[in-house]
Amino acid sequence: MNRNQSSIITHNGKRIFFSDYTQLHGEEFVECIHRHHAHQMEFIQSEGANSEGPGILVLTDVEGAMGCREVISCFKEKTKIAGKYIDKSAVIGLDGIQKLLLKGVNKFSNLNSRVFDSREEALDWLTK
Repeated sequence: MNRNQSSIITHNGKRIFFSDYTQLHGEEFVECIHRHHAHQMEFIQSEGANSEGPGILVLTDVEGAMGCREVISCFKEKTKIAGKYIDKSAVIGLDGIQKLLLKGVNKFSNLNSRVFDSREEALDWLTK
């Protein structure tokens, strides 16, 4: 898979929406969030997810990415829309300050994404 793409992956027989934001910064990061959100909404429709449940599973990789006010604002906006269709969300690649920023996004969106150190840990938790 090309870097900074979104895709559907399968783990333990379950389909997971995967967003790769690795090494992104500034406006390029914001543009990628918009692209991934559009793909995610298509996936939500294709899976028949609704706000009553069951929702989709989401894995997000932000390793080496650098957020700014616009990135955080965009994430908040998009997770507020898609969040009600998500059962579980895992994030990998966060460092100390980024974990604090995720808490703010979680609070705003009621998403409650969990942070993991490795992709395998995140995938295993998502598919339990």
